[in-house]
Amino acid sequence: MTELMIEGPGEATSEQDEGISLVTVKEQEMQLGSAIDLTEEEREGGGRKVVVVGLIENATSPTAPEVDPRLLKAIKSVVPHSDSDLRLAAQTLMNLMNRDHSQVRYLSLFLIDELFMRSKLFRTLLVENLDQLLALSIGFRRNLPLPAPPAVASVLRSKAIAL
Repeated sequence: MTELMIEGPGEATSEQDEGISLVTVKEQEMQLGSAIDLTEEEREGGGRKVVVVGLIENATSPTAPEVDPRLLKAIKSVVPHSDSDLRLAAQTLMNLMNRDHSQVRYLSLFLIDELFMRSKLFRTLLVENLDQLLALSIGFRRNLPLPAPPAVASVLRSKAIAL
């Protein structure tokens, strides 16, 4: 079994890079949990949730042109381990699809596609929100056009149609 490692805030890898100190997921959970003032009990039960949300939010940064492969690998190794993590990931990604930035929506759609291919539960959860997902990724409703930047909005629309 490969131990998942986290570099800095939200960056993950399973390999050790030269000169970079790495901490385990558990230590990252504690760091993230203390950063938002969780109690010890909440950190134990909800620390993993903080890591899942943190990884997804870091992967969907509006300044990132693509999802960092190390973050993608970390998300794919952490999220599928429990139904609650999958539900949280689906909810977080749908919330990110509501953001008023096409780059965030594009990266969220990329993560949705990756998790959709790997989990039956995730597919089931997304089918429940398929109408909303299509409206937010294709922008076919006049009252819900795709947000700026326009260049990314057209790429988002193309990727959504391809999926």
